[in-house]
Amino acid sequence: DLAVASAARRALQACLERLEPEPRRCVLLAYQDGLTYEELAARLGRPIGTVKSWVRRSLSRLRLCLEGR
Repeated sequence: DLAVASAARRALQACLERLEPEPRRCVLLAYQDGLTYEELAARLGRPIGTVKSWVRRSLSRLRLCLEGR
């Protein structure tokens, strides 16, 4: 189980590294720190629509990356 979890963590990290820096930071702040879209927009100094787009696109890219596409 530890080997599988470790491999999954490495795969996720590799896919995260493929994202552009700001969208990656946005996703990490949302999912690690639990920030809302409004909090992300305020912290990053970006419009809320931009933050929502970054999260949506980044999650899609992560999914495709993890599926091996």
